[in-house]
Amino acid sequence: QAVIGAVSMMVTRHRQRLGDLVAGTVVTTAAGHRHIPAGHRARTAILVGYPTAWIGAAAIAAALAAGDADRRQYLDQANLTCTNAKRALSATPGAGVEEARAMVAAVEDTLRALQPPAEARAGHARLVAAMHRERVLLWHATVARGSELARVRSRYLETVERDGRELRRLGYAGCA
Repeated sequence: QAVIGAVSMMVTRHRQRLGDLVAGTVVTTAAGHRHIPAGHRARTAILVGYPTAWIGAAAIAAALAAGDADRRQYLDQANLTCTNAKRALSATPGAGVEEARAMVAAVEDTLRALQPPAEARAGHARLVAAMHRERVLLWHATVARGSELARVRSRYLETVERDGRELRRLGYAGCA
C-alpha cells in the first residue's frame, strides 16, 4: 500500500496519493499558507469573547437586580397602603361595619391605581380580588339583619382567613 501511494505521488502532477485521486482532493504546499501556531488560533476569539461573556452576565445580573428592586418597592407600597388603612380604622373609636367597608373600598381603589411590575401582576390581581371580596361582604353586612348578618359575618371571617393565607404567601403580609 505504501509503495502504491509513493508511486502515485511521483507520477501525478500534483503529488496526489491514490486516495487523493479517488476523493478528488488536492495537495498543496505549506509555503502557500500562513502558519498560525495552535496556541494563537483562538486568541482573538478569546480576547473578544471572554470579556463579552462577563459584561453580558453583569448586564443580566443588573437587569434582574433592578427588576427585583422594582418588585420590592411595589410590594412595600401595597403593604403600606393596607397597613395604614388598618391603623386608621383601629384608631377610629366606634368604627363599625360601614366605616370598615368604606376603608376597604378606599384601599381597593388605591391598589387598583398601583402599577405593579410585570412579574407581580398576577399576585396584584389576586390582591385586588381579595380586597373586592372583602368589600362586597362588608356591604352585605351593612344591609343584613338578624340571622343573615350572622351568616355574612361567618363568611366574611372565613374569606378573610383564606385570602390572608394566600396574600401572605404572595408577599402581601400587610394586607392579610
